[in-house]
Amino acid sequence: NKASPYPVPPSIRRSNTLNLMAKKVLMTANGDEVSRNIAIELAKHGCRLVLMGNEASLRSTVDYIRVSVDGAFPVELIGADMEADSEEAFYVAVQKAWTRLGSLDAFVNCCTYQGKMQDILRVSEDEFKKITKINLTATWFILKAVASMMKENGTGGSIVFLATIASGERGLYPGADAYATAAAAIHQLVRASAMSLGKHKIRVNMISRGLHLGDEYPVSVGIDRAQKLVKDAAPLGQWLNPETDIYSTVIYLISDGSRFMTGEGKNVPRRVLLRFRELQTINNGDIQRTSKIRDTKILIELRTEYVIDLQRVIDLPPILCSVMLHKLLQHDGSSSSSPIRSPKLSLIFFSFSDDRNKLLNVLFNV
Repeated sequence: NKASPYPVPPSIRRSNTLNLMAKKVLMTANGDEVSRNIAIELAKHGCRLVLMGNEASLRSTVDYIRVSVDGAFPVELIGADMEADSEEAFYVAVQKAWTRLGSLDAFVNCCTYQGKMQDILRVSEDEFKKITKINLTATWFILKAVASMMKENGTGGSIVFLATIASGERGLYPGADAYATAAAAIHQLVRASAMSLGKHKIRVNMISRGLHLGDEYPVSVGIDRAQKLVKDAAPLGQWLNPETDIYSTVIYLISDGSRFMTGEGKNVPRRVLLRFRELQTINNGDIQRTSKIRDTKILIELRTEYVIDLQRVIDLPPILCSVMLHKLLQHDGSSSSSPIRSPKLSLIFFSFSDDRNKLLNVLFNV
């Protein structure tokens, strides 16, 4: 490889903040494509994993990891009725997970229930109760149990909730009224609990993922029609791929790379991809990216009118980034020859030293 003309200063050392090796993770799931692939990727990245939910639905995931993921820690399985009314039942289940792992570093809630797409006036009482129990009540009880144990242990941890984009302002899908109502409550739970639990070193964040072809809305309108509607229904014009487009954001939120992030709800439409050399979250004109570039870990937050593909500039040196900005200006359409005079670009990047006490903050703001 050709040596860089812009060498990284000796004070900047490699900091692998996305390392998940031996992190102890409790994950609720229902065996769907999204939760299954997240569990598999967490196992591949070295997590010690406990799956909680319907045992019959989760057994195949546990068996797949045992047979197909070389070197993975054995995955524990704890049965739980996600429609239970009893807070104690969830506390006991979480306590079992804590005992088996010895503690918990993270909790990922992937067990959701969308229900059938139907007019709001046709949603039965039983269906509404099931939707709210699984998506809100169980979430509340498990959050309390996990957070109380993390507090007592004194080590803190990361809590991540998953919902679909129908839970937010940008995802109003016909027939999803009951699910959207219950899931939207999680957004406020994330914000409120992040404020309450921060003093105990507990972070709480949420991922609002885009829809994939196995979700209720595409299924309800038919696959052929869904493919035609995708440009209107999905921000980036494509349905989410549950095998590749979600796990990277989960990895980031439970890793040390997001240690200063809490109370955030991240929209993740397609495409979000981590090849474990990089993390990139594209939010319809809002890019947040963490990349390990040579010997430096940088965090780039870029806000512009466009979704820009930064893949081509992954190997540029982080300290002298004028070349990167010029490439961005090609998309931006600015005629300015200066990389910092575009009215549409604001770039912030940070470089962390090994001990994380040194922070270089370079702000290009116009």
